[in-house]
Amino acid sequence: MSYDMTVRDNDGSIVQFTYGDDGVDVMETKFLDKFHFMDLNHMCLFKQNDKKILESGAVEIEPIKAAKKDIKRKAKKLLDNDPNLSVVEAKHSVSDPLLSRFHPQRYFGSISEKMESSLQGYLKKQSMHKKISGAKT
Repeated sequence: MSYDMTVRDNDGSIVQFTYGDDGVDVMETKFLDKFHFMDLNHMCLFKQNDKKILESGAVEIEPIKAAKKDIKRKAKKLLDNDPNLSVVEAKHSVSDPLLSRFHPQRYFGSISEKMESSLQGYLKKQSMHKKISGAKT
């Protein structure tokens, strides 16, 4: 991996713009998709120092939120015009992947669409679990 987070071959030609196409080193991320583990240990994962980094502005969240909102709005407009498209196709038509625009080391919350889909699935499952267990008590 080069200084600019690209992967290059011996002559300096770019092989990948982002390591692994998502910037994630799979050897260092054994628990990346273990959402239950992260949920149980979120206080350890999000230490006080991390809060200071976010508050300092060194890592940004708002541009990601704004971009997602913009993509959703444009995709909805496209779907209104062409109901044969799926939501995923519409989103892909109106924007490049967020990882291509927002590097994860600078923009907190910049994750691949696949990772976000997995995370949303976990959150929905947990929400349903809480509703069901709450109804039983």
